[in-house]
Amino acid sequence: MNMFDENVWNINSILIKGKEIQDSIPFNREIDSIELRSYIQQAIATPLLYLQIRYSENINEGDLFINSHSSITDIS
Repeated sequence: MNMFDENVWNINSILIKGKEIQDSIPFNREIDSIELRSYIQQAIATPLLYLQIRYSENINEGDLFINSHSSITDIS
């Protein structure tokens, strides 16, 4: 939870065919699922049409994500 009582998920791993790509996705603020999908799509250069994302938890619309591997903190 953040100060606005929204669910914020700490991303520990992003795997594509068993390969870790989380370090290739340099976001350092809370993002929504649409932005996360866009970052992943750009990192692996795959058309959105072919990108399927499976979450290990039950994610709800409006939930936010933060990259636990990011070393930069954006408090703005």
